Amino acid sequence: MVSCSTEPCFYGLGIYGRGGSGVGSTGKGEQAAQAGNTVRGDLSRGDETLNSGEYVDVHYVDVQAGQHLTANLTSSAFDTYLIVRKPSGGTTDNDDYEGSTSRSRVEVDADESGQWAILVTSYEAGETGAYELTTSMGGQTTVSSSDARYESGTLASGDQTLESGEYVDVYTFDGRAGEQVVLDLRSSDFDPYIFVRFPGGDQEDNDDHEGDATRSLLSLALPEDGQYRVTVTSYQPGETGDTA
Repeated sequence: MVSCSTEPCFYGLGIYGRGGSGVGSTGKGEQAAQAGNTVRGDLSRGDETLNSGEYVDVHYVDVQAGQHLTANLTSSAFDTYLIVRKPSGGTTDNDDYEGSTSRSRVEVDADESGQWAILVTSYEAGETGAYELTTSMGGQTTVSSSDARYESGTLASGDQTLESGEYVDVYTFDGRAGEQVVLDLRSSDFDPYIFVRFPGGDQEDNDDHEGDATRSLLSLALPEDGQYRVTVTSYQPGETGDTA
């Protein structure tokens, strides 16, 4: 856990909005992606395998440099593992997204145009079963000022607190149902924790994004119109301190 001592803990918060239509692929094996689809497939005996023995299905999507590609894989039948490979061969992978063995998720800012491969596989060799893959592609990742908002601040003694004792800062934004919004909170001074409350009262939260104790991130498709309330806080109560 990242901690502070007696001075204010600094953080940076990005609130990013981005449009874009969903893309996906249909069928098993190697398939070209089709816009607006969610893939429901299965890993089974007879599929191609990785060198290490895991069964694999490969799906393709056409991506332009500068776009933001998100792939989300879920399965209740096996321990999911997701690999995204760019045309030149570099890969990004994820096993247990936010600690869940039934979900893997990869987000990448595309640095080259072409056909990107999305490999659906399992953590252990020989695992089989049904899965669902959703792939979405946002607009240019260099967003305009109307699409992005940046905040910086400190958690310090004298701030408001949660009932459990953590200091908090609160921000709001107006959103529309269906909009894609990313909340990205970072601090090298404390273990950041973020949550957003929807206009209707529900909320989502994140502590360590992909196991990183210096970053919390939420990627949302807004469920309703109205004002959203973003709370910046720490994982442990009383975390304040210097920036060293």
